Amino acid sequence: MFSTSPTCKPAEYPYRKCNISKDIDNFEKSEVKENFTLPPFKVCSFEVKWLVEISNILIWLFNVLKEGLATGTQGLIGLGRTNIALPAQLASRFKIPQKFALCISSSGYEDIIIGGGPYKAPFQELSKSLISSPLIRNPVEISPTEKIENSSVEYFINVKSIIVGNKTLSLNTTLLSFDKNGNGGTNLRTVKPYTILHRSIFRALVNEFVKEATTNYNIKRVASVAPFGVCFDLETIANSKTGPVVPTIDLVLQSKKVYWRFYGSKSIVKVNNHVLCLGFVDNGLDSINSISVGGHQLENYLLEFDVTSSKLRFSPLLLPSGTSCSQFKA
Repeated sequence: MFSTSPTCKPAEYPYRKCNISKDIDNFEKSEVKENFTLPPFKVCSFEVKWLVEISNILIWLFNVLKEGLATGTQGLIGLGRTNIALPAQLASRFKIPQKFALCISSSGYEDIIIGGGPYKAPFQELSKSLISSPLIRNPVEISPTEKIENSSVEYFINVKSIIVGNKTLSLNTTLLSFDKNGNGGTNLRTVKPYTILHRSIFRALVNEFVKEATTNYNIKRVASVAPFGVCFDLETIANSKTGPVVPTIDLVLQSKKVYWRFYGSKSIVKVNNHVLCLGFVDNGLDSINSISVGGHQLENYLLEFDVTSSKLRFSPLLLPSGTSCSQFKA
């Protein structure tokens, strides 16, 4: 969505002429670190498929946002809970619901549907039976650049417990909620390649996963490969429609009946022709968020973010039904 077209021109100052200046004003008034410079904003035009040309869309151009991205990537689409996020701008412009759906493909190419559908087959039928869970807010300002009206712009889900196989992990459950400083909780981070965990959660997950995998699945553990903490011999792991046959990992949400299940295709990462690793990473003891669900774990689920009603709706893993996110088209 980031454009290098000559139709993309610097936004006029003051930005109030864009009618979405509240967030920019907050950014300008916030405290910033030394040597931090305010990035330029630009107003751009681009086409959405072949249906309509949209002009005067505000884009934030800041080189640091491209650090760590794949070669050739021009930038990121802002999808956070802020008035300058692309879904918010389009919802305001066209008076459509402030919701968007994405389905992250392992091939790296996918569409985003903004406004609530309709979806094409087979996703039209899938969308009728999505699992629903509240999107919650972090009430504490963590970073002045990641806050709107004293609420985090990130998407948090209310994880209550974690189950590996049939065993509920013994966790310090206070880590699953926000403390007085706004630390803790579980957010969704597509910019993180893998799910990162507070060290105590990571160790509990790894210990139970290894115990279950080696005892009940006869999987052989091998030397770990960075950044992963535990790896296995590929030859000792069977395959199925859901990927490598390993213990399932469930994020239990608002009740025991509502959970997000990760099968082997989402919990396991192939690092070479001989080794598979558990795709969860130790984020140390000082991590701001206790759980950040990363891109690998988010792949091949239909995800619908309803910002207005603060709900996340998601499908079971698509692969067992013979579907994948590569088929998700606007």
